[in-house]
Amino acid sequence: MSYFNAETLAFAQASAPGYVEIPENSFRLFSGTPPRDLQLGAIGPLPAWAATPIGLARMGKLMDLGAEYARAISADIDYNGASFQADAPSRVKLLEVLSTLTAVPTGFYWVTADNAQVPFTITDLTALAGAMMERGWGAFAKLQALKATVRAAEDVSAIEAVAW
Repeated sequence: MSYFNAETLAFAQASAPGYVEIPENSFRLFSGTPPRDLQLGAIGPLPAWAATPIGLARMGKLMDLGAEYARAISADIDYNGASFQADAPSRVKLLEVLSTLTAVPTGFYWVTADNAQVPFTITDLTALAGAMMERGWGAFAKLQALKATVRAAEDVSAIEAVAW
């Protein structure tokens, strides 16, 4: 867990997993390590709005939502009775193949998440990409709605109540 100390204006990482009591004048930001661009000094001083309880809660919740969105679009996806990887490299490879082929070679297959080889046609590749895009669009729309809710929240408890 990472937290921000409003007194020292510094990010810190809890040293133990699980429940950790954070120091006085500190606010929980997100699980894990602060992104590189938010580590102290990487982007200069924090804006005044960020050094308030509601600003810190808002910033932390937006980061948590971004992480949940990334998990949602990268989770394995089911297609035609099998589960396929849908992480960023897999999506890029699928689009790369689709952009270069008009038909698949004899014996062409796509590999499932558990490394089984499944025969695929160009129609299958297009449908799999479509399923990934549809899920990604749904997750993006959800992210945008939740971010709007966080930005409109008027107190910390309302921000903390927002969940993926």
